[in-house]
Amino acid sequence: MALETAHIAPLAGERPAQYAERVGKGYAKESIQKDKKHKGQFFTPLAISAFMGGLATPSGKKDISVLDPGCGLAILSCALIEHLVKTGTPEHISLALYETDKKVVPLTERVLSYLKSWCGERKVKLDYQLNESDFVQEKCECLDGADTIFGDLSGSERFDYIISNPPYFKLSKDDIHTRSCASIVDGQTNIYALFMAICAKLVAEDGRMIFITPRSFASGRYFQSFRDFLFQHVSIDLIHLFNTRKDTFAKDEVLQELVIIRMVPAGNGKRITVSYSQGISDLDHPFQKKYAASEIVDVSSEEKVVYLPVYGRDEAILSLFRSWDGNMEKSCTFRTNGPREEEMDCVAKSLKKAAEELKVPIIVLSQLQRGPDRPQMDDISDSKELKELADVIILMHNRIGWDKIDGQIIGEFIIAKNTRGNIGTVELTCDLEQGKFYEEIISDGVTMKAFRITPKRIRRSNGQVLTPEMSVVVSTNLSNPFNNGAKEVAEAYMRIYGFDYKRSCCCKTDFDCVLLG
Repeated sequence: MALETAHIAPLAGERPAQYAERVGKGYAKESIQKDKKHKGQFFTPLAISAFMGGLATPSGKKDISVLDPGCGLAILSCALIEHLVKTGTPEHISLALYETDKKVVPLTERVLSYLKSWCGERKVKLDYQLNESDFVQEKCECLDGADTIFGDLSGSERFDYIISNPPYFKLSKDDIHTRSCASIVDGQTNIYALFMAICAKLVAEDGRMIFITPRSFASGRYFQSFRDFLFQHVSIDLIHLFNTRKDTFAKDEVLQELVIIRMVPAGNGKRITVSYSQGISDLDHPFQKKYAASEIVDVSSEEKVVYLPVYGRDEAILSLFRSWDGNMEKSCTFRTNGPREEEMDCVAKSLKKAAEELKVPIIVLSQLQRGPDRPQMDDISDSKELKELADVIILMHNRIGWDKIDGQIIGEFIIAKNTRGNIGTVELTCDLEQGKFYEEIISDGVTMKAFRITPKRIRRSNGQVLTPEMSVVVSTNLSNPFNNGAKEVAEAYMRIYGFDYKRSCCCKTDFDCVLLG
């Protein structure tokens, strides 16, 4: 523990959660970011902690048990207990916590000591146990424990409240956690799912589970076994969504979209509240709407997908799909033993029919069979019908490693077919943090303007022909990409089409130039 952080003391009148946040900020200054990401360690901001703690509806019990697995600096426990003390009448709180980071544990002990004294001042006795063992390894046996009229055969303690911001990182099939929880793992899962599954077996009969996690569990293929297990034991009764991922754990560079969920024992949740905020700034006044539980999670289905509607359009799309009485097998018979091409042609026809019946776009991803050359439609694998039936075909080309500008990845999107518009090549930037492609580039802190350049007439150079269909997108900080000798334009046409702009004596009057965005 660094000397500076070790001497952070509580301030007069400071709430335990505030103290935990201040200690966390001190630790963050002294820790290495890559080490935190390697451990899947993201400390919960105070505003989110307060929101999650406020979801712990008072039970009226005098004796309360709380579990915080993967507790970090215990800010979630502090926020929850603050809320219970303020709104309820507990006399005794038993708190169990788990944290394996030996650098964090001494700081957590300081926070818990202050929390205990804070509770004592309010006539509430707090007992806590901070375990330095691996929560998943210690409790994984309860996944296979059977519940009977005599209780849980695993013998595990049940908790009135479980609150957690678990670690987030993918697990390999050979990981010890994967092997320990094999009954709920199908493929490459994430460790946070194991925390949730185990806690589903540890929540009391009238208890509450409150988690903040990535939303990948809601529909991810590798989480299907997990969802099947989870919804046997708990039901969701509240979901909170964020519109932006940057605002939640901005300082920790969390790339996943996060969701806060409150769960109750299975059978207790008849309706689900879906709340929504842009980020932290408007967390105190979220938009809320109630749904029948079956509208959000269809537990009777095989997949048990969790639907997360935010806008009215989301609801309309869900309603549309649920109203569709069609079936892909109506439009063709799937072949399991026939040639691959016939099977994929059948799938393509079915998807086209579904799009027409539902009046919605359907996006299909296809592998390309090619070498290092720029891709063409003929490179699409296995299906002639897919190419013929598609209204738009976009080919992604990375040119053997995407170009990078200030950490932003630049690649080509080749619009090879477009029944309702132009074809051509567009350069787009990929923001890895947001997981989005856009036409604006930030270079050295300067916003670059993006322009689409389209030839007006046919030009020739070195055996290469430039036609009006061959457009490019270039970026520059100038008001006109032709003002600097058309450097970016010339480079783009040489790189993408092998066309020598200067040798053909091109000038700006040969092109249409449109500012994008």
